[in-house]
Amino acid sequence: MTYNSLGAKEQEIKVQERIAELEKANQELRTEIIEHKQAEEAFREREEKYRNIIETVNEGIWVVDPEGRITYANKKMAEILGYTQDEIAGRNSWDFTDKENKSVIKSIIERRKQGVDESYELRFIRKDGSFLWALINARSVFNKDGKFTGSTGTLTDITEHKQAREDLIKSERGFRTLAENSPDWIARLDRQKRYMYINPAAVEFYGVTQESIIGKTNTELRLSPEKTKFWNEYFEKVFATGKPETIEYLYKSPEGKECYFDTQIVPEFASGKVTSVLAISRNITGIKEAEARLKETLNSLENQVKERTAELEAAYQSLKESEKGLADAQKMAHLGNWSWDLITGEVYWSDELYRIFGRDPQKPGASYEELLNYVHPDSRGRLENTIKGRLDGGARDGIDYRIILENGEGRVVHSRAEVVCNEQNTPVRVNGIVQDVTEQRLASKKLQQSEERYRMAAEQTGQLVFDFRMDTQKIEWAGAIREITGYDPDEFRSLDESFWIEHIHPDDRDRMVKSHKGFFRKLQRIQEEFRLRKKDGNYIYLEMRGVWLRDEEGKAFRAVGIIKDITERKQTEEFLASIEIARQKEIHHRIKNNLQVISSLLDLQAEKFNHRKCIEDSEVLDAFRESKDRVMSIALIHEELHEGEKDNALDFSLYLRRLIENLFKTYKVGNTEINLDTNLEGNIFFDMDIAVPLGMIVNELISNSLKYAFPGRENGNIKIKLYGERYVSESDNKGQPAEEFIRYTLVVSDNGIGIPENIDIESPETLGLQLVNILVTQLDAEIELRRGKGTEYIICFTNAEK
Repeated sequence: MTYNSLGAKEQEIKVQERIAELEKANQELRTEIIEHKQAEEAFREREEKYRNIIETVNEGIWVVDPEGRITYANKKMAEILGYTQDEIAGRNSWDFTDKENKSVIKSIIERRKQGVDESYELRFIRKDGSFLWALINARSVFNKDGKFTGSTGTLTDITEHKQAREDLIKSERGFRTLAENSPDWIARLDRQKRYMYINPAAVEFYGVTQESIIGKTNTELRLSPEKTKFWNEYFEKVFATGKPETIEYLYKSPEGKECYFDTQIVPEFASGKVTSVLAISRNITGIKEAEARLKETLNSLENQVKERTAELEAAYQSLKESEKGLADAQKMAHLGNWSWDLITGEVYWSDELYRIFGRDPQKPGASYEELLNYVHPDSRGRLENTIKGRLDGGARDGIDYRIILENGEGRVVHSRAEVVCNEQNTPVRVNGIVQDVTEQRLASKKLQQSEERYRMAAEQTGQLVFDFRMDTQKIEWAGAIREITGYDPDEFRSLDESFWIEHIHPDDRDRMVKSHKGFFRKLQRIQEEFRLRKKDGNYIYLEMRGVWLRDEEGKAFRAVGIIKDITERKQTEEFLASIEIARQKEIHHRIKNNLQVISSLLDLQAEKFNHRKCIEDSEVLDAFRESKDRVMSIALIHEELHEGEKDNALDFSLYLRRLIENLFKTYKVGNTEINLDTNLEGNIFFDMDIAVPLGMIVNELISNSLKYAFPGRENGNIKIKLYGERYVSESDNKGQPAEEFIRYTLVVSDNGIGIPENIDIESPETLGLQLVNILVTQLDAEIELRRGKGTEYIICFTNAEK
């Protein structure tokens, strides 16, 4: 082997070794690259994970560079400020606050550079211009070389919390203002029954300073063990149940003076738990003493009430006699009445109805099923259909049907019924009458058999008889034609229908045309009284009665009737009516005098107590005066009815003017000048059932305004308005006719200090407002109280047009 070949061999070996080294280095470099890529991938995954977390948290997060520019803001941060994330990035952090807080943010950034981490509240401005309060938790960020690279922070919206805190502060200030100036004793105690607050009125009870009471219990304040135990039991009950407690108790001072207190213990909540209680005590000694004096007054009035009761008993006896007269009239007419309660099933029968059906009066009225047992089989189906039709709202025509009594006797009765519905138009009661028409039916048959004799009898009795047949559509007349109408019989029979319309008195014409149509078109009975002009031009009163004769199937085929001269009877009735009106006016006059006597007795009793100085305050005297006003408001109604022109109807607008004039004379409100503004619609007439309660309502409301509405005022206004609005109800699909109503509205208002918010008009504590509620219910009316610049009562009720 030569030298050259040896050198080449060594060089080859070295080359191989170098190649091996390079391959090893290359392999290490590849491994390092792979590891670097894996590290980058892991970093990106962690970065993405943390970014997702930051983007989904419920707080705003931002990153600020050393100069205060926002380099990153999460989605919640943008949502709170009302921007997008891109709109926030790159802007200065103070761009989102007002001028006042820009310098604050800049100073905070300077503290960040010093490594000061802190929390603070700051006001920001949203994109839409609205403000928000935020809690900021900021932290400085430095690199590994200790160089300040910026800061990070979280932003939490505390606007509602801050507003609630401010409202709480305002509420507490308001509570303190009221409590400090309240005459009631007010104290707040925590769960350990330590005093957290006590107002000046209550401090006087302990005889020490307010500061020496706060933080102490009743035991530490040396309250007796019995009283401490008494109050602690109530405090514990309120803490346990979370419900307020009310206690009325008698307190005796060390000097021996007795006082009545009414105390309410009210829970106060925080986070759903009772954390403290309020104890509010009110001195009701005056009320208790007034109640005792009023009780004595009421006892003194009891004898007068007994006298009035005796008068009412006499009136009741008179009513019983009237009822007996009605029963006698039913007996003479063979007519009985009944009532069927559809809810309870109870049935009422009058005495005459028992006689008609031959039923034992000791038994209750026959039920529906028992009634059907009396009905002849041929009439039962028609009666059942008629009753069903009534309940379904059908026609109200009467029906004739046959009955069989227990002794086997057959009778014919005429029945008519009226269904009474509730507010939901559901039938609740059926009222009706039954008349024994057996004799009439027999008479009708005899009439058909002996028409001529009947006509002759009619002539002898001075009556007109008419006979209309359905088949011929002709009417026949007989009787005292000349005596009644002044026309010859032949002349009268030639007159057409227009004669009757032209000769009927104008005031009776529309009613008679309507009845005529009902008789001949709807085949109803007719019984009317009207005035007719005779041939000589004079008017006479006539009574017309007509019935339809029906076959066995109930089909009308013939109408017969009579017309008789009742002029003498009507003149007698008008004379008796004038006597009755005079009698009623005399009754009103006597009642008015009796009520004025009671009013005078109240005056004398009040003067007697006042003269003896039995009354230390004016509460009982006020009670006397209010009772007198209520009595006089009723007496004034009877006086108006006695002096009025209408029969038992009161011109209410005129009455109100007199009532208010009396009240203004009674209540002189210091030096206050009270102006009265009335707007009363004329021609409003009410009967006693409406006038008495409505007058008492006005009396209570006006007197309340005069007494309480204008303390310390130089002037005031009271307004009263009364008007009616007429409307017609819609007729239903069951044949019920439309009805006409008037809805009346009474408005009483003043511009005084207004009624306190703690007074509930639906359950008031004062006697006057309680009486108003009772009277409103009696009228079936609605009442509304409006508070504002004074007090306004609105009372509405509906009255059917008569």
